[in-house]
Amino acid sequence: DQKLAAMQMLPRCRLKAVPVLAEFLPDADALIREAAMDALILAGEEAVYDLVQERLKVETDENVIHAVLRRVSPGTQRGAELIASFITSPNEDLVVAALNALSDGKSSAGKGQVASALKDSRWRVRVAALEDAGKLKVSGARDAVLAAFHDQDEFVRYAAMKAAADMKLSGAEE
Repeated sequence: DQKLAAMQMLPRCRLKAVPVLAEFLPDADALIREAAMDALILAGEEAVYDLVQERLKVETDENVIHAVLRRVSPGTQRGAELIASFITSPNEDLVVAALNALSDGKSSAGKGQVASALKDSRWRVRVAALEDAGKLKVSGARDAVLAAFHDQDEFVRYAAMKAAADMKLSGAEE
């Protein structure tokens, strides 16, 4: 509890807090690692992305990874690339979270991965990818969006219609 309480104040110190927060990243308690990652990204923003990427190479706790997806800015090229790297994860929740995070940004860095996620076998991933395709106006996704009108899953079909409307696709009336 004391560690968590101490970390809540550190992001206000910005880059000065980074070395202190980095010391908590290898902690045995996943809750401490999650709070440290959250605070680290708040404190250092894009300046800590290299440190974050290094930690992600060994991090096994899903909640710590979700902290990264929650805090990294999808509006920058580096941030969008870091987020997009989770679109190929075998963990469905992480893929959906990454797609949701990407849709909040303006960077084009993840658009290729969004297009590939439209072909994923998991319906939740396809829905999230369709939502991104619509919000981000992924031009290379036109055929996949229209093909999703005939998907077996009703949620995918609905998301495809919404994406087609968002993208103002011609041929969607068929």
